Amino acid sequence: MTRRGRGLLGWLFGASAAPPATRLTAETAVALAAESPAVRALGRDLPMAILRRDGDRLLWRVTTNQIGAQWWVEVDDAAGTVSEVHHAPGR
Repeated sequence: MTRRGRGLLGWLFGASAAPPATRLTAETAVALAAESPAVRALGRDLPMAILRRDGDRLLWRVTTNQIGAQWWVEVDDAAGTVSEVHHAPGR
């Protein structure tokens, strides 16, 4: 292995590093978010989950899959807890 967890061929061809090991799957994160009272009260589907790192923590950002205004929650990969609902208005 070389730097950033890539093998020699990955480094030569510019492939990104392998994703980190997670406890949850994207589907599980979406299901946990859908069960959250805050998301149910929102009345919108949040069908897309993207893994991101926040310091030492791994978070699933579960969000709408549309252009423009975005609604999302974050699901902690280790604890399975769901954050409050966030909103970013479209332009």
